[in-house]
Amino acid sequence: MGVYPILGLGYSIMKLNNVIEKPAGVDILPDDYSDDSEGNLNFDLGVGYEYYFTPTLKGFAEAKYRYVKNYDRTLLQVGVAYVW
Repeated sequence: MGVYPILGLGYSIMKLNNVIEKPAGVDILPDDYSDDSEGNLNFDLGVGYEYYFTPTLKGFAEAKYRYVKNYDRTLLQVGVAYVW
């Protein structure tokens, strides 16, 4: 049982889809569709808490902030894990 820090470095690859809707009476050319992929480093910073229900079963909760260029977000996670 206890609190633990979360600090991480990773790499994210995002596929971006931006399809332009066709206005009435206008033909859309293939160039009007925009698909792109982008890769960036990401940094995670947060805190977690775990509680052992039994020696092999634990519950956990985590809150972390992920910084990725232009795509920052806060992530919350709750779960149950089996410990081997």
